[in-house]
Formats: sequence, C-alpha cells, structure tokens
Amino acid sequence: MKTQTRLLIAAILVAVPMLLAFGGIIDDDSRSKTFTVGKGGTLEVSVDGGDIRISVWDKNEVLVRVDGIDEEDLDRLKMKQSGNDVRVEYRNRRSWGGWNSGHMRFEITVPANYNADLRTSGGDITLKGTVNGKITGATSGGDVKLEDVKGG
Repeated sequence: MKTQTRLLIAAILVAVPMLLAFGGIIDDDSRSKTFTVGKGGTLEVSVDGGDIRISVWDKNEVLVRVDGIDEEDLDRLKMKQSGNDVRVEYRNRRSWGGWNSGHMRFEITVPANYNADLRTSGGDITLKGTVNGKITGATSGGDVKLEDVKGG
C-alpha cells in the first residue's frame, strides 16, 4: 500500500508540471471570450497593431479570440458587452522603436445578421462569409480583404 501511494504521488509530481508547461504553450499568448447576442447588434473593434479577421456563423454568439498577446499586456485588452453590442479594444504599449514588436491577431466570429465597425492601426482587416449587416472599417497600415463575401 505504501509503495502504491508513493508511486501515485511521484506520478502526480511529474505529471502536474508537464501539464502546466504544455498548457502554457497552447494558451500563453491566446485569449478568447464568447458573448450571447441577438440579431442586429454591433461589433466594435478598435486595436493598435493587430490584424482583424471576421467570419460568420449561424449561432447567436460573438466569439472573440486574440492570438499573440503577452501576459503583461492583458490589462490593455478589453472585451465587453453592452446589450446586443460587443466591444473589443486593445491599446499597445509603445517601445523605444515605436510600436511593440509583437503582432496580434483578433479572430472574431459573428452572427450573419450583425453589424461591425472595425479599426486597426498597423494591421489587416479580413472579412469572410455571408453578412446581412452594415460593415465599416479602417486601417492605417494594412490591407482590407474580402473573401467569399455575400450580402443578404
């Protein structure tokens, strides 16, 4: 019995650090949040130095996934809901050479009947899917790409 207990404790002591390390690799620079919304709401995205990628699905949810964010910058990321609207905001820290060297990607999935106002400084804006809403956007240093977009 003592031998089995010791083996179990040893296995846990080896497994826990490995799981924590593996989990950190996967999720260290990625954050996501889901918001339940109705038709006709608006997604507002205003970010510094990151790409915005919008896709469409049949759910009444907005899924926001942010890749490439450092742990120390999480306080600069705001994702919140007000009624049917969702707002995503990120303000980059400035470094000696101007903007921080890291590059983030905001992958957001919205309902088909949803509006969007997308703004990024230094990133691309990509929209893919059938959208039945008003879409506006601006980038001061990237491309605007429309992929398989159909209006309703």
